[in-house]
Amino acid sequence: MLSNSNLNILSKFESATLVEFEVAALTDRLDWKYVFRIEELADVLENVANDYYILEINKLRHFRYDNHYFDSEDLKLFYDHHTGRTNRFKVRTRSYLDSDLSFLELKKKTNKLRTIKSRIRIDSKDLKTIITDDFVKESMEEKFIPGLTHSLQVKYTRISLLSKDLKERVTIDTDLEFINHVGDIICHNMVIAEVKRKRKAYSPFIIEMKRKFMHPLSISKYCYGITRLHPEVKANRFKPSYSRINKIIA
Repeated sequence: MLSNSNLNILSKFESATLVEFEVAALTDRLDWKYVFRIEELADVLENVANDYYILEINKLRHFRYDNHYFDSEDLKLFYDHHTGRTNRFKVRTRSYLDSDLSFLELKKKTNKLRTIKSRIRIDSKDLKTIITDDFVKESMEEKFIPGLTHSLQVKYTRISLLSKDLKERVTIDTDLEFINHVGDIICHNMVIAEVKRKRKAYSPFIIEMKRKFMHPLSISKYCYGITRLHPEVKANRFKPSYSRINKIIA
């Protein structure tokens, strides 16, 4: 859970509405990710509070997410990521628990290292079932894989920031939990921050990360959860990043 000190710092940010965030949706963007300990979060937030708006909905400034990922029986989408294949995909449903909104989403990483996301609204009762194969097939085109099944649930709490020039969004995820039929792994001491910005946009958050000698690294919540819950899967490509993460959060 977010500490009282973190919650108090959230009140220092100017707020922005969901509509304002959607104007700067950045569905076509460049991404940087950082991992650090929860004890560092208060200082990070304090130092960037003047540079960003914070998403506020119904007086809430942090929100609970529930993601369900889908893959083939042989984890083809996982292994596409592991091998660094270009034009790779993630397929998931996402539920915003505090607003009772749910979507089926598809994320594509292009051969130019750009992330493109598309989604459609679904009913919250269908989170573990892909009900719209047509949407997935249209989005994946010739890469479409029939018969995708539920492979991982990821729950977390998210803080969303928007730069005051509207060219950058930062998401800060805490209280991470990874669940599937094998078990449940809780990572409450880990923070995953993702910077999503237009090319060459100025980033106070990245400057703060550099000031703290925090370097970007590659981490996918989906791949991290699969490798933690399934140590038998091949994950050599991820070992350098995961070794750094283990040192950070140990």
